[in-house]
Amino acid sequence: MTLQRNNTIDIIKGFLIVCVILGHVLLGSIDDNIFRYIIYSFHMPLFMFMSGYMISVSKISQMTFPDIFSKSWKRMLKMWLVAFLIFSAYQVLKEPTIKQIAVLIYSPWYHLWYIPTLFSFILISRFLFVNVNKYWSYLILIMIPIIWFVLSEILPITLPRWFDFKYLPYFSLGLFFKNHYKKITRRYPIIPILYIITILALKYFNVKIDELLQIILLIPVITLYLYPAIKQDMLGKPRFLAFVGQNSLDIYLWHMIPIILLKDLSKKTYLLDV
Repeated sequence: MTLQRNNTIDIIKGFLIVCVILGHVLLGSIDDNIFRYIIYSFHMPLFMFMSGYMISVSKISQMTFPDIFSKSWKRMLKMWLVAFLIFSAYQVLKEPTIKQIAVLIYSPWYHLWYIPTLFSFILISRFLFVNVNKYWSYLILIMIPIIWFVLSEILPITLPRWFDFKYLPYFSLGLFFKNHYKKITRRYPIIPILYIITILALKYFNVKIDELLQIILLIPVITLYLYPAIKQDMLGKPRFLAFVGQNSLDIYLWHMIPIILLKDLSKKTYLLDV
């Protein structure tokens, strides 16, 4: 029997990818542009939640690490590697220095951190849920980003983004709701509105949103809106967002090409005008 596709998952992924693109296209810094400020407060955390929600603990627990690598290679790693090589080569051509090469090797360029980070989360989850019980697994998944945060504060260097553990809590929450929480709760559409109002109020009062406060603010959005909507497939069938969501990986990897070309063209036009 063929399982019916959950359109809400595609719609949410599509919406978040559109937010990613808008966040990269909109002008001005995150603090100066209110739309970028709102988008950056939730888009990647919720995308990581969706990524965790797509993982079946029972399935990955039955797979060997080579099996997981093989499956991930076909689904995302192979395409990511192509994108990594192309974008890195472009950056080196713009600045052909040893330093630039070292920087790109130390930490992937711009948006390319997401796929290796997601892959590392999958590997960690497989190791934990096979070797320890689920309670210890979730406890360790909570402790890893805390240790990561402490290291990022005390070390005199910027940690590489091959694995950005600050997003692990959202991935873990997705895992939990998909695999270990079966209750169907009521969806509250007012919650996202209250979230945006809170974000704007905090900005007005110059309150910095750090990792801990961000998690506190997003948990109600996830538990009282996203999860019930996904569980009951309640967001209808907007074709455009569903299409974007179904092709989210391709769009995420390659959406920077037209943005880069437009930026380079605008710079050349400016120089010609001058």
